[in-house]
Amino acid sequence: MGLLHAVDATELSVAWDPASDDATDHSQLIYKVYISESEDDIVSESNLVYQGTGSEELSFTISDAKPGTEYFAAIVAIDGSLNQSAPRISSTITPDETPTIRDDITVYFTDEEGWDVPDKDETGLFHYSIPAGSTRPVVENYIAFTSSEHDGAYILTAVTAVIEDADHYTVEARPAVIMEISDEVSFGGTVRINPGRIRLTTPEAEELAKKKAHYPC
Repeated sequence: MGLLHAVDATELSVAWDPASDDATDHSQLIYKVYISESEDDIVSESNLVYQGTGSEELSFTISDAKPGTEYFAAIVAIDGSLNQSAPRISSTITPDETPTIRDDITVYFTDEEGWDVPDKDETGLFHYSIPAGSTRPVVENYIAFTSSEHDGAYILTAVTAVIEDADHYTVEARPAVIMEISDEVSFGGTVRINPGRIRLTTPEAEELAKKKAHYPC
């Protein structure tokens, strides 16, 4: 139901899917969000950072996190009879410092290029099948496709291999960082961007985030 994400060294965001209840309409459900540096006893009033209903946006951001710190978030839903769901817990680690934004990135968007959404194998790698004659990505390019779980967001992947066949390219890519985008970043390739959702970082910062973050894909 919930996912905690380190936006940068000092900012955390948490978003969750709507809960369902047989007797209480979704808009009337109450959500409580708890955030702590420890998972122990996380559901306590001292860790409560947000309380709202299903009629509001199902996300919350805090901007006073500490760099290089592991955080846990617990989300609970409460129905009209005050029955409380079991907490859904997720975690993330803030980077030691805010990553430097790159300006040498080429990003292709599948919905703009007319490419199919990739398949994902058991190792977590994505595989695109791109018709021959269309744009040919290369290693170190990025490909983004629309997230099926987060409205308006893209899943960003980094190309790691390109295999050329008779009638198509098979492109292998790994998950990359999903963050916000900077207005100062210039892009090669397809340039339609979803502002506020993707930040492209240095390879070093991205590698750190890949090891520590939980990806919504």
